[in-house]
Amino acid sequence: MVDEVIHIRIGKTEMTADCRFTFRNEGKAASVRIGFPDVYGNSEASDKPRSVYKSFASYVDGKRVPTKFVTTSNPNNWQVKTVRFGRGQTRKVRNLYR
Repeated sequence: MVDEVIHIRIGKTEMTADCRFTFRNEGKAASVRIGFPDVYGNSEASDKPRSVYKSFASYVDGKRVPTKFVTTSNPNNWQVKTVRFGRGQTRKVRNLYR
């Protein structure tokens, strides 16, 4: 990661965040799985894991890309996507959520 800038707005009833990341590939071309934390504090272990976000949008170089909600055996669930990097390529990733 080259750079990270996060802007958060906290209102009376909700919070919005605009997270911008710059990644640079210093090696050969590769596809990279990038995850963003999505932790929901379920009250019961039997509760089905779900996203904590009311909305979540992800962009790579200004183009919207889909993410997948991935659960794990611990409370750290993720919004994930795969990003292709050419050799020496710099990519801008942006996540917007509320």
